[in-house]
Amino acid sequence: MVLQDEHRALSPLTTFSYLLNYTVFGNGPHPAGYHWVNFALHAVNIALVYLLGLLLFQESKLKERVAFALAAVWSLHPVLTESVTNIVGRADLLAGFGVLAGLLCHIHGGAASGWRKSLGSPDWRWPPLSGCSRKRAPWWCWPPC
Repeated sequence: MVLQDEHRALSPLTTFSYLLNYTVFGNGPHPAGYHWVNFALHAVNIALVYLLGLLLFQESKLKERVAFALAAVWSLHPVLTESVTNIVGRADLLAGFGVLAGLLCHIHGGAASGWRKSLGSPDWRWPPLSGCSRKRAPWWCWPPC
């Protein structure tokens, strides 16, 4: 059975970000602003990878260097080229942001106590962010365990 609406992607967060580019930022049909927003999202993801590297290698004496190397590989890897340079790659950047932010919040949420523990829990917040970014997002961590 083939669905008639299968070609339509349900990605409201990505569509909303394009709307912001078009109207609020005033880019309209000019692609430069869209590319700058993609680059800014990529820079935020690089910072998240660096923070994740600091947390993963916190026992190492060279944790800053290893985390920097991890972020450098993330920033320059050819697989991410299309996500940054193509305007339609924003969905991948937003989904990556949701996964990385959720992972960082999960790590910090385990060490927190009180109300901060519930705010840092990615179980209900970050997977929907990733899912609203791409049609086939990494929903492997939803629903919460």
